[in-house]
Amino acid sequence: MELRQLRYFIAIAEEKGFHKAARRLHVAQPALSACVKQLEDEIGHRLLERSKHRVSLTAAGVELLDEARRMIAAERTAKDAVRSAAAGKGGVLRLGIIPTAMVPPVARLLRLFHQTHPGVALSLQHGHLETLMNDLHKQELHGVIGRPEVAEKRHRVIPICTEEQGLVVPEDSPLAALERIPLKRLHGQRILLLKDNPHFGRLLQEACHDAKVEPDFIAAGKDHAELLWLVAAGMGMCPCSLLLQHAVPPGAMLRPLSSSAPKLKIALILPQNEGSPTATALGGIAKELSFSARKPTEAAAR
Repeated sequence: MELRQLRYFIAIAEEKGFHKAARRLHVAQPALSACVKQLEDEIGHRLLERSKHRVSLTAAGVELLDEARRMIAAERTAKDAVRSAAAGKGGVLRLGIIPTAMVPPVARLLRLFHQTHPGVALSLQHGHLETLMNDLHKQELHGVIGRPEVAEKRHRVIPICTEEQGLVVPEDSPLAALERIPLKRLHGQRILLLKDNPHFGRLLQEACHDAKVEPDFIAAGKDHAELLWLVAAGMGMCPCSLLLQHAVPPGAMLRPLSSSAPKLKIALILPQNEGSPTATALGGIAKELSFSARKPTEAAAR
């Protein structure tokens, strides 16, 4: 059974005759008759009662008409879905995001994408950067929001924001009273890091090494939320972006580090070639936001 046969059958049923249906479809009437005869032979039942002045449906024809209309509508829906996905306006965008990148600028990016591409379903996967990048390479993800330093030549990197490094400390710590925490005050302090995630806290470790400061770095939590809870429980302190102030629990305080502390970057990482149209659309919005964020700074510099 072909969709062309179903279209011909629907036209005959709605026009109640071969002549009008042939004009509507812009085909020769003999070709239309032959096509419907082939359809009847395939199904094994007569679909049309032919008389001199009109054509009517048999019981089998009535049953087929509803199914034929549904099948034609389904074909149209499928074609529209494919066209929308190819244009970046439909389908699913599978995006990986590291938990520490769940900051307001990233939320703004995703909000604008949803507003401009309401037909795209956004599927977010949280995890360690290595895991997400492996999934990107296996084409299980369309893009990753994380640290740009892991990107390779096969990737396209679109900056989203730069975040200032801070430190979450227990509220009763002497460091909580400081406006900014100098790196030298971290000497001998217990700083909690993530387990099985060598990227987390790496820039702070390098800055301390350069400043000849030796904190006690300990892998203590499976995720950032657990680290924050451990700090609130008085078990130590942990690095945290100043953009994540809203995530700090009671019992802990987020304080900026000294001006010599590292600045962390968050970027959208996409495949260099053959990326999904929806991911390309997200990248376009990220570029626009990054450019608009730079303009006030550039104007001030001039």
